[in-house]
Amino acid sequence: MGGIGGGNIYWWIMYDISSPKRLRKMAKLCRQHGLCRIQKSIYIGMLSQEEIMELRENILKWMLATEDRIMMIPAAHRSLRTAITLGDDTVLRDAQENKEVICL
Repeated sequence: MGGIGGGNIYWWIMYDISSPKRLRKMAKLCRQHGLCRIQKSIYIGMLSQEEIMELRENILKWMLATEDRIMMIPAAHRSLRTAITLGDDTVLRDAQENKEVICL
């Protein structure tokens, strides 16, 4: 879904979900939208405004606002260049170099 250009920007998606079933659903939804897993509950990827709104609407259909917390934060490409990572930084390094990032 997400790709380079066309008004797409990077989005950080972070979540704390109490139910294992909803947790798996959220991870699957992130992967379906082409987001790359940075940590267990943190994803990053390029999405258009339409794609981020579609993702939001899909999440709102099943999340429990009293139990779950999901954050969707836009990130400027220039801010990724100043990111500090410890350990494997392959995904962020590819993002910094403005590469299309593909997660399997």
